[in-house]
Amino acid sequence: MSSKLLASLKLAQLKHAAFLTGLPSAGTKADIIAVLESNIPTRTPIATGSRIVSVDMGIRNLAYCVLDVPKAPLPHANPPKPSPLKVLEWKRIDLLHPSAIESQKPPTSSDTQVKPSTKKPAPISPSAFTPSHLSHTALSLSRTLLSHSPTTILIERQRFRSGGGPAIQEWTVRVNMLEAMLWACLATLRETSSLERKGAGARAGPGQGEFPAVFEVLPARVAGFWVGEPGVSLRLTAETFISGRVEPAASASAPSGRKRVQKKDKVAVVRSWLDENKGKGKGNGNGNGNGNGNGNSHPDISLAFSGEAAKVAKAFAAPNGRSSSSRGTIEEGSVEEESEERMGKRDDLADCLLQGVAWTRWEENRDLLAQLLRS
Repeated sequence: MSSKLLASLKLAQLKHAAFLTGLPSAGTKADIIAVLESNIPTRTPIATGSRIVSVDMGIRNLAYCVLDVPKAPLPHANPPKPSPLKVLEWKRIDLLHPSAIESQKPPTSSDTQVKPSTKKPAPISPSAFTPSHLSHTALSLSRTLLSHSPTTILIERQRFRSGGGPAIQEWTVRVNMLEAMLWACLATLRETSSLERKGAGARAGPGQGEFPAVFEVLPARVAGFWVGEPGVSLRLTAETFISGRVEPAASASAPSGRKRVQKKDKVAVVRSWLDENKGKGKGNGNGNGNGNGNGNSHPDISLAFSGEAAKVAKAFAAPNGRSSSSRGTIEEGSVEEESEERMGKRDDLADCLLQGVAWTRWEENRDLLAQLLRS
């Protein structure tokens, strides 16, 4: 990578590049150059046929999706028509009562309204949150994620505090403990699988036994990427660096005025993708999505849902049964929900999908940036 070329760019251009590649965009010019130099050259480009498992952490409300990354469009295509990201799985599970959510079926099209669930969950023993029990939960979760044969696993990075408050909530401690155990389980399974392959003399190729790469993802960075300033393109282009032009507010990693991204904003992003599909008259769960809930349009984002994921997508896009709800708070996160639908909490499902799609875009932008800096 050309350090001279990076040094020739303006601070706003460097911030723009860091923002579009999912890297920290705060700091001085030297700070951002160091971040780009340490991440872009050493990264492994996203491979054709790769599979991503994106996890939104939780205990009672853990959500994950499985995405198959399509083949990159041909460079001579004018304009290039991207293939859709294939969403193979999109679900939310209760790790303490896995069957309670996994057995739920999304509402059918015959339902005119989505009624809130009044059934109380079964009581949970306090011992379920002890290290001895959570360790088994983490191991089971690890095996579930690996059963999808991913090449990449994305794990939402948990915070210790919410809203800048001084107190650390009990649920936060529990989820953080599970997050740490999940990482430990995956690291152990990676090591043991490597030893087994080495002992057997096996030489696995891509997607044929190699352990997936595991990355942590900051939720604030994902939210700032999708719910940002109107008119900001989320695809890196060579013209930005050649002409010295920086798109309006592209250097920001969060909406203007330091507005806090709310759950409903992220749900609106996913809903806009699904609504775009509905607007094109496709009722089979396959289609394109654009928009980011703030008036931005991203017509090159394309999603194709299959199987149960298509049913979840249809239920996700269905209108709420009521406009608002304040029937108490959810234990995990202690945040009042906009509504409680039969299909469950939409924000968890939205978070894991936004995280997975953002990662694919960051990887594409990193590939292009690396090519530009090497040329």
